[in-house]
Amino acid sequence: MQHSILIIEDHQNIALVLQEYLNDHDLYTEVAINGRDAVEKFCRKKYDVLITDVKLPDLDGKVVVKNCKKISPNVRVIYITGYHLEFKKLKFQADPYCQVIEKPCRPKIILEAVQKILK
Repeated sequence: MQHSILIIEDHQNIALVLQEYLNDHDLYTEVAINGRDAVEKFCRKKYDVLITDVKLPDLDGKVVVKNCKKISPNVRVIYITGYHLEFKKLKFQADPYCQVIEKPCRPKIILEAVQKILK
């Protein structure tokens, strides 16, 4: 079964590079360039994994995840942030369905997080 991933990143070039990399590794991905777009897409289609930037131009990444979890509580989440210490305080790392990756990072690190979170 192929897993579906929604990449939520306001820098379109970054999102497209990550999308292509994950697609090259047999993962199905779609991109949302802001929080509202992500929530709308998630309402139409349930994704197995959300890869989201924390700082988005409209909705905070945590708000996007909260809205998506109302629809699908078991969705797995990978936060990508430059604010790693803030997330450690919130203890997201204790959640087996959540990973936090600190920016800057390579697509390979994100792929490894996706593979780990889907096990």
